[in-house]
Amino acid sequence: MLERVLQKSFIFLLIFCLVTGIGPTAAMVGASEPNSYEAEADGNTLSGNASVSDSPSASGGKKVGGMYQGSSLQFNNVIVNESGNYKVVVYYISGDPRPFNISANGGAKQFEEPPKTADWDTVGTYDVTLPLNAGSNSILIDDNNWYSPDIDKIVIAGLDDSETEPGNPGEEEDLGTPGDTHQYGTISVTDYTYGFLVANEHYEVTYNTQSGLVGYSWANGQKLRGVYSSMKLGDESLVQSKDYEEHTTAGAPLELEDGFGKGIELSFVHTSAGKPTLKQVYRFYEDKAYFLTGLNAVGETEIHTNYMSPITVTNTGGVDIGDSSDNRVLTVPFDNDAWIRYKSQTMNRTDTSYEMTAIFNNATRNGLVIGSVTHDTWKTGIDWQGSANRIHELSVYGGAATDVTRDTQPHGSLTGTELSSPLIMVGGFSDYRTGLEEYGKANAVITPPLELNPELPQGVPFGWNSWGAYGSTLSYQNVVDVSNYFKNNLENFNNEGNVFINMDSYWDNLSDEELAQAVSVIKGNGQHAGIYWAPFVYWGNNMSQSVEGTNNQYTYGDIVLKDSTGKPLPTLDGAYPLDVTHPGAKMRMDYFLDKFKNLGFTYIKLDFLTHGSLEGEHYDQEVTTGIQAYNQGMRYVEERLDGKMFISASIAPIFPSQYAHSRRISCDSYGSINETEYMLNSLTYGFWQNGTIYSYTDPDHLVLAKASSLAEARSRVNSGVIAGTVMMASDDVNNSKAQEYMTALYNNRDVLNVARKGKVFRPLEGNTNANAADTFVLKDGDDYYLALFNYSATSSAERMIDLERAGLNAAQTYSLKDLWTGEVSSVSGSWSVTLEAAESRLVKLTEMKDTPGNPSNPGNPGNPGVPGNSGSTDNTHGSSLNENNGSQESVTTILSITADMLKMNKESGQAVVEIKADTQEVQLSSAVVKQLGNDALVLKSGKLSLHIPAEVLQQLMNKLPEQQQEGSIISLKMVPLGSEGNEIIAAAQVMTQAKVSLKSEIYGISISIESKSGLNETLSKFDKPVVLSLHAVEGFISSKGGMYAIGDKGKLEFVRGEYAANVLTGEISEFGTYAVLELERSFTDVPAYHWASPVIHELAAKLIVQGTHEGLFEPGREVTRAEFASMLVHSLGLTTAGEMEFRDVAADRWYAAPISIAYKAGIVSGKSRDAFGPDLPITREEMAVMVMKGYSLGKDQEPVDTNDTIFGDMNLVSPWAADSVTEAANLGLIQGNRHAKFEPKGIASRAEAAQVIYNLILK
Repeated sequence: MLERVLQKSFIFLLIFCLVTGIGPTAAMVGASEPNSYEAEADGNTLSGNASVSDSPSASGGKKVGGMYQGSSLQFNNVIVNESGNYKVVVYYISGDPRPFNISANGGAKQFEEPPKTADWDTVGTYDVTLPLNAGSNSILIDDNNWYSPDIDKIVIAGLDDSETEPGNPGEEEDLGTPGDTHQYGTISVTDYTYGFLVANEHYEVTYNTQSGLVGYSWANGQKLRGVYSSMKLGDESLVQSKDYEEHTTAGAPLELEDGFGKGIELSFVHTSAGKPTLKQVYRFYEDKAYFLTGLNAVGETEIHTNYMSPITVTNTGGVDIGDSSDNRVLTVPFDNDAWIRYKSQTMNRTDTSYEMTAIFNNATRNGLVIGSVTHDTWKTGIDWQGSANRIHELSVYGGAATDVTRDTQPHGSLTGTELSSPLIMVGGFSDYRTGLEEYGKANAVITPPLELNPELPQGVPFGWNSWGAYGSTLSYQNVVDVSNYFKNNLENFNNEGNVFINMDSYWDNLSDEELAQAVSVIKGNGQHAGIYWAPFVYWGNNMSQSVEGTNNQYTYGDIVLKDSTGKPLPTLDGAYPLDVTHPGAKMRMDYFLDKFKNLGFTYIKLDFLTHGSLEGEHYDQEVTTGIQAYNQGMRYVEERLDGKMFISASIAPIFPSQYAHSRRISCDSYGSINETEYMLNSLTYGFWQNGTIYSYTDPDHLVLAKASSLAEARSRVNSGVIAGTVMMASDDVNNSKAQEYMTALYNNRDVLNVARKGKVFRPLEGNTNANAADTFVLKDGDDYYLALFNYSATSSAERMIDLERAGLNAAQTYSLKDLWTGEVSSVSGSWSVTLEAAESRLVKLTEMKDTPGNPSNPGNPGNPGVPGNSGSTDNTHGSSLNENNGSQESVTTILSITADMLKMNKESGQAVVEIKADTQEVQLSSAVVKQLGNDALVLKSGKLSLHIPAEVLQQLMNKLPEQQQEGSIISLKMVPLGSEGNEIIAAAQVMTQAKVSLKSEIYGISISIESKSGLNETLSKFDKPVVLSLHAVEGFISSKGGMYAIGDKGKLEFVRGEYAANVLTGEISEFGTYAVLELERSFTDVPAYHWASPVIHELAAKLIVQGTHEGLFEPGREVTRAEFASMLVHSLGLTTAGEMEFRDVAADRWYAAPISIAYKAGIVSGKSRDAFGPDLPITREEMAVMVMKGYSLGKDQEPVDTNDTIFGDMNLVSPWAADSVTEAANLGLIQGNRHAKFEPKGIASRAEAAQVIYNLILK
């Protein structure tokens, strides 16, 4: 084949030269090697820093180097005789791993990552496939704005004839005549003459018992055809299920219910004489767009294998996503070392992804997500090859061991009579990004992320890491200076007051005494101390050196990882990998980890963890694969730390993931824009790891002084904020540039609040090859956030964001706030912006809604459109005409408060202003707010009063940039909604299914601030509650209702508070629509004579308890744990949700929110560490414990008088509940039965639960 191509190429070259008059260039090495092109040839084009230099190992004695930061080498006049895909061999020199882009004739760039060569004098080769045209071609190699290898030459090795020959597409679909259909919930299994068809609402799976092939298809057009399984036996022979003699099933489906939900398990069985039985196991679930599959091999004698593939496809077009343009395959790296990148490449090439992949169309986002969800034994590889926008070969297998996994040895083998492959998730999704998140969640079902000890600081970690600031020169004084600087100068850079000061590598520059003193200083400043360690590596080369903590029992020669000949494995990143199963390695872990714990560190960065996953011969003979070893090593570290530290994984595989609270999404990003882009490449395609397999995604340290401008530094901060995240600064605090940048960037509350959410932004586009997306979006409640980046260090860029593409409503107008400058504008449809070099933007978009009672004129504190009222702060009453319902005019009375109107009462810490009953708007100038100082503002009228803390007014002031606060006007509106109230009450009746009666005015209350330049801001949530009082009409019955917040479509929320002298008073955390209402909710099964009727009806009127269905309350039915938790949460007015890892509390179930709120408040803790038991009936003792925890919220723990309330069956109360039962009884919260028995294990009824709730909050 190659000889034929070379002969034709040479003949073609002679004809080409004769016809065109163009002679062979110096790039071509004679007639004997017409396919070789030297990098240094005169006809080539070099750009940027690329240059020719001497190289004794290069073929011509020269090479092209200097390929960094925007440099390229173009081979010109590369000649082939016919068009096609050609194998091109790149000869390169690279002493460390460096990638490059390669493309032909200006076409799509392919991102390649060749392994490093032995040193910078050794030439290596790397094969790529390029489409070349008959005649002259150009081949461009560039550095992807990073660092690339030196290039010796390229060789055109011939046409690539490796494409798969057509198979038998569709064969598995010919199942014959359908028979009976069996229903398992929403899953159907239909018998056919030659197989089965399994279906749910999302997909169909067919199994052909003649061919042994399986087919998958989804409603959106995604398909896999001709799927079979394969495995290698010990002699490297490959067995394939489709080649077996018989194909059957293991019998009827097995019904199952687990963390994924309800479903069935089916096994497709393949048998053949002299071969192990192959079982393709499938698990189908009712409401999932994916299923799980794995391969089991069973033999009468032992099987030996290091390769098992549950999914293999070798059909032309065997994988098809139903689209024909911009189809992509995601290549995921095994770990995050050596500046490796994710790649979203055109489908028309060959590559390998690790652990998972997405196959999708970027324009429609329709696609497939396939990946391993078990990571206890295998490293999973996904090999693929495609062309014409379809994939022809796909293998998903356990047994990957390549330079990408950092291995030098083959994947370890398993031996036994029953062996299993990785369990694989296969799903089809209308948005591949959702599919990636579902993949993360599926992994978390099997191995939940590591739970953070509640005794440690919760939420996103904020702090500082020493590496970017001081590197190897770290000293005790550096640590002290940093701790003091953060305490004194960066008061906003924290999370709930928590700041970590972390020493990275070279912490051992400090003596043990200095370490102890450093921790003492850090803690004395109210901060937390962090440390660094690499538990799986040896940085030395003295194999006779004694291992720390082993009392000279072992040397490093004993514990380094070795190959099958007993030779230590080569160093990786300059360090020898350790055998983590060796007792000496574990004694070493004990020594260092115990030392860190004893010194008082509460954060640890674990680095170079990939070393622990390398293939080799391990001390523990039961451990035969690298991932088995990694699990053992990481489990040992995590258990030894015993919850005493936040664990941050640095250089580490993505999986297994259950041993760290966070993992760096990429490594060694500092402050330049190209480093920001590198980090965001990993976030673009690895965002799904946040909140699923890891609690937080670490964007690496933020080294602001490494940036060339404040804008470039801000881009690095923005990249950290959107990562979801770990905010670790890493600058020298004594550097003036660093001080300037930190002051400018680490004190912005709006930006830092986004970081504190711990929520990752999604990429807008996924067709960026090996680069990062430049736009990211987050939907947070009703708000959206957009982050835009310009990765060019030298040129500006125009961006136009299609809001609908970003997930917003294209027809809606949004308020757009720049979180860095505070500037506010409006936008709809699309948003165009110019970004200067290295610049980025972080903005918040909020749907613009009309102010209650004033729909045509929202936020109009100055009423500038009315003559005689220009918004002055004079002590006058004015009025303005505003449109109302499009026709009628209403008068808005405005009061501008001046300093002399404030009736200051320093004893009570408030200033009272009496206002007329018809006042609908109150204005305060910034001068009046300043005059108030720390005093609250109290507004009193005949029907309404407000107590507004000074903190709320200051919170609103701070919404403006500091330089715009002076001269600003705060506008507080209290607008009676009049006739609109009828529509609101009607909507509330529909929403609550109750008779709703209005017992006061309905008020629309809002607050806003406007600067002198016209910048307008509103306040939605208050840092401190406002006290609202409303006057009820005569005849109001408090047991039938109270004060309510009225939301969209009449949704009501009861406001807890006090009722006296016909006035209801309660605390509110946001403004909106409020009124006094009575609700009559009737339940057919709770007649007036029922013992709990008054309690149930009052709680129902206050929306604390709900009916079940069709007008029933079911008072005698047992109450579940989820129902009682929900009752408690609503009755106590709790709203703050928390992170929880209960595998039986699905996020889409009605009780997920109240359980997470109760968990955050400390009211519930679960039946076990990872199970809550939401549908289990609650026992009376469990109810007592929950009630007492709810009762104790916000109260100092004081002993309760024991009195004589002792139940006769206290001996039956569980020890963990005894105190709660006694205290609840003495407080009158619970009662025993007529025989003075408590019946602790008895099941509480819904009526009893209602009585307990009533006793807790209303009695």
